[in-house]
Amino acid sequence: MILADSIIFPNWHVALVHFPIALVLSGTAIEMFSFLWRRSTVRVAGRWMLLIGALWLLPASMTGIAAIGQAVRDIGNGPAGDGGSWFDVLASHKLPPEGWRLLLWHVWAMGIATIAILTGVLGWLALSDAGRRAWGPALWVIHLVGVGSMSFGAHWAGEATQYWLVMAPRVDSVITLPTSRPALPTPTPAHAYELLALAVPPEQLHTMLAGWVMALGLAAMALALRNANVAAVVQAVAKGPVKSDLAVARPAVADATLPEPLGASRFFILATVGAALATLVGFWVLADSASQWKPVGLWRMVMDPDARRRLAHVVSATLLLVLPIVLAMVSRWATRQRGTLILLSLIYLLAVAVQIYLGLLLALDGTVGGWWFMAA
Repeated sequence: MILADSIIFPNWHVALVHFPIALVLSGTAIEMFSFLWRRSTVRVAGRWMLLIGALWLLPASMTGIAAIGQAVRDIGNGPAGDGGSWFDVLASHKLPPEGWRLLLWHVWAMGIATIAILTGVLGWLALSDAGRRAWGPALWVIHLVGVGSMSFGAHWAGEATQYWLVMAPRVDSVITLPTSRPALPTPTPAHAYELLALAVPPEQLHTMLAGWVMALGLAAMALALRNANVAAVVQAVAKGPVKSDLAVARPAVADATLPEPLGASRFFILATVGAALATLVGFWVLADSASQWKPVGLWRMVMDPDARRRLAHVVSATLLLVLPIVLAMVSRWATRQRGTLILLSLIYLLAVAVQIYLGLLLALDGTVGGWWFMAA
């Protein structure tokens, strides 16, 4: 009996989740004691930890959504695949009640932590120096709320998985280990594909790539807004008296002294490339699950009227593929068009939120059901 269907068992979430926790906690500690080294590179390192840790929360969260579906469907002996709605799963799973309660607490705590930490870190990154002085304390409080929620969420996950074993497969009989090494089969293309899927499960790869695509896009959006906000401050100072919220402690400067803009456009391009890869892997997931490798057959599955969530997922993914290209052009050649950039950024944020919700529906409730609500 083989307990694992991938090299990293039970899923990639357990491999990804520890990095953002370590990075965010370390960066927060360094920033809290930064008065000891204001001009040291230690503080720079701490801020890099905060940024990378905050971005890493998204792929960890996306794989976490898939992990909780796996916990109750595959490991908790609930209805597998599209065999039952999420409410059917909740009514029939066999996870320990206390472990399930801790798992739900973990999900809520880490969801709050992800939103709060991303808001604090990327909000600070997007502001001008004057904006950071005005809004920095509020963003720091939001960040600390997220750190506290993350700490509780990590503890509850440890209790659920290590004490109540919610991610451990249920074994109904004693496993007899082989006494001799079995003969190796003759290698075939089918065996090679099985090894590939064992090393890189397509569902796990797809969810991880989706998380990193969103993380890169949000980071690029924050950098672009930072460029626009700095440009607005410099222009206001150059024109003479400015309002108090734009005041800076330096003499009036000309537009020619605008600081070199941060490379937001290249991060948008990276997000586009990542979205293309995630889309290709998504079709791999669909082909592997249905044993359908013809493009025409895959497209018919996408357009299936009984699987509207899948179509909505593809449409939303297309927006995440196209919008970064538009944002890259605006951030590169229209830095001072702050209103346009803010509007496009809001649309991108909405697309990210919709894609996360659709991913949650597909992972937990399956492809069959309404557009926005879980099947009853």
